[in-house]
Amino acid sequence: MLKQFLFFLLVLFFAGSALAVHSVTVFQPNDSNNLKGTVGVSFNITDGNFLEAIHDVNLSIAISATAGVFTTYLVQDVNADTYCGAGASYADVNCTYTFVTTGVSDGNYFLDLNVLTFLVAGPDDQNHVTDSSDANFLIDNTVSGLTITSPTNTQTYTLGNDVVLVYTSPDTDIAKYWVQADSAGVIDNGTALSYTFSNLTIGSHVLYVNSMDNLDSNSAVASVNVTIVGPPGGTVCGDNVCNGGESSYSCPSDCGAVCGDGACTGTESVNTCPADCGPAVVCGDGVCGEGETKVNCSADCGAPVQPEGDEPIDDSETGTGDSGTPVVPDEQPVCTVSECNDGNPCTSDSCGTSSCVNIPVADGTDCGAGLMCKSGECIQKPAVDVTINTPSDNSGLLVGGVIVVVLIAALYLFYFKK
Repeated sequence: MLKQFLFFLLVLFFAGSALAVHSVTVFQPNDSNNLKGTVGVSFNITDGNFLEAIHDVNLSIAISATAGVFTTYLVQDVNADTYCGAGASYADVNCTYTFVTTGVSDGNYFLDLNVLTFLVAGPDDQNHVTDSSDANFLIDNTVSGLTITSPTNTQTYTLGNDVVLVYTSPDTDIAKYWVQADSAGVIDNGTALSYTFSNLTIGSHVLYVNSMDNLDSNSAVASVNVTIVGPPGGTVCGDNVCNGGESSYSCPSDCGAVCGDGACTGTESVNTCPADCGPAVVCGDGVCGEGETKVNCSADCGAPVQPEGDEPIDDSETGTGDSGTPVVPDEQPVCTVSECNDGNPCTSDSCGTSSCVNIPVADGTDCGAGLMCKSGECIQKPAVDVTINTPSDNSGLLVGGVIVVVLIAALYLFYFKK
């Protein structure tokens, strides 16, 4: 009977051992992530037969292009306490491993784990379980490379033509590209593989492009030099170069205004450059010049003629005639004298039929204490030299001699009278 009972207990022990759970499960990485740098690996070991007093556990970790192949070992047959903690109970324990991807070739991998449980007293008595990540993951440690295919370095373009920057990258996980011309702002160009630069000015320019992949890794900056030139055998107005047949009249933006070139352009006027714009119109010079009227310069053009009737017609009003029809001035001004006042005492201000008229008054007109008008500007009157005529030294001697003679004559008469 005793032997039968012991055999029964032995059968129950091995049956329980066979039914106990023994597994390893990968938690992370366990999906199709993109990985680079240092990555955390986590997993669980469960062994329902584990007895700390008689068992020990070793661990192997590998990566493979195919799950479960264990192609490249990261850890091989290392005591699991290193990653699960000293004295860990492997009946159910979570463990971690730090995976440094630096040095691993870029590519898609699975993570493989092998857990080996054995008797301390008899290491040959072993039991092992394995698991792999459910999905592969991409390791990408290489900085994205960029190649500019157009334009070629130092390529020349004629002013007004667009410059199209074209580039390629061997990476398939580019999130976006940035482009830039010289020191201008950086432009987010999305995932487009070209960008058009317009309105580049004459001279040398540097065009730049770089990229960022899905792991936020930035590529090295690629650049190319281009040169913009004017059209051959001609000139372009607006290129900031006054050349060829350009002049201040035909292209003031390049050549500017030059007094004496025969063109009244830019800031030139009849007052600042009569050589180009004609003589200045001055109220009071006896000539009824352009812009002068009987209203704004009666000194040159004569006094305005008042219409017959009891009241003069006000340009700002309308009345009715004998027949009852409205009396409307021939020309309705679009402004008023007050609006045309430019605040300059050296101009005669008036409202013309289409715009304000401000004509310089005659030179020498007083415009304030010690001030006078000249060419429409109020300036300081020049100082007047005052010469005081004083007697010369000889005149003083002559006057003194006359006085002496008069005194002598008076004494002589007084003496003989006695």
